[in-house]
Amino acid sequence: MSIFFGDHSWPQLEELLKKDPLAVIPVGMFEQHGTHLPVSTDTDLAWSICETACERISGEIPVLLLPSVWTGYHGKTVAKWPGSISLRPETLKHLVYDIAAALVGQGVRKIVIANGHGQNPAILEIVCRKIADDFDVVPLYAMPVFMLGKEGAKVRTSAPGGMGGHADELETSLMLKIRPELVDMSKAPCDPQDYRSKFVAGDLYPEQDMVRGVYWSSFHIQSTESGAQGDATVATAEKGDAFFDIIIDNFCELLREYYFFERRP
Repeated sequence: MSIFFGDHSWPQLEELLKKDPLAVIPVGMFEQHGTHLPVSTDTDLAWSICETACERISGEIPVLLLPSVWTGYHGKTVAKWPGSISLRPETLKHLVYDIAAALVGQGVRKIVIANGHGQNPAILEIVCRKIADDFDVVPLYAMPVFMLGKEGAKVRTSAPGGMGGHADELETSLMLKIRPELVDMSKAPCDPQDYRSKFVAGDLYPEQDMVRGVYWSSFHIQSTESGAQGDATVATAEKGDAFFDIIIDNFCELLREYYFFERRP
């Protein structure tokens, strides 16, 4: 059976829903990603990761992959470049809430909201909390693209600030894996995150000791001519393969843990 929600007729879905499926909702963003990546990068990565993970676990867990919510929210600092299609925070919240609520209404008890964009998390976490309050169904929020653990540090080769989180070594390498025809490495920028402190990581793997619990927008801290925040010049498809494999392994492990977890009374 297909993992894709939209492939099924209503009688097929009626039968699938009796199996207590795991529903996965990818959420992305359309915005600039430097001079070398498409504006669809966040959406493409979220979808590819979710599709691969769902295919992998489909023999163990009944799974339904929803179409991507193809754009989300970002601030005006990013909208100064062409390519921005940003929803209001309230719109994104209501949109994802309504999708999740519709699934709950059909009997789905396990829902994963898989985000691919760095300015969506607070909004999507609120959706999870509100669904839990309203329906006693507890969705899982995840940002799989960052689920690299310590293994990812062994793959990266950029200097500190090179994995700054936007059109950087990581995202560029992943795009070279999944959609290489859309990547123009001749225009890849080196625009690392130079500002780092114990409160500002400036890299997915900060070298400095960190005090956590701070939100401070990186686009307000440091300007960028290219739109990137990191070093894309060192990205390769081989790194993309390695990063992708780590992400899929960790994301699948999380999906299994979430699906089989039972709350204590």
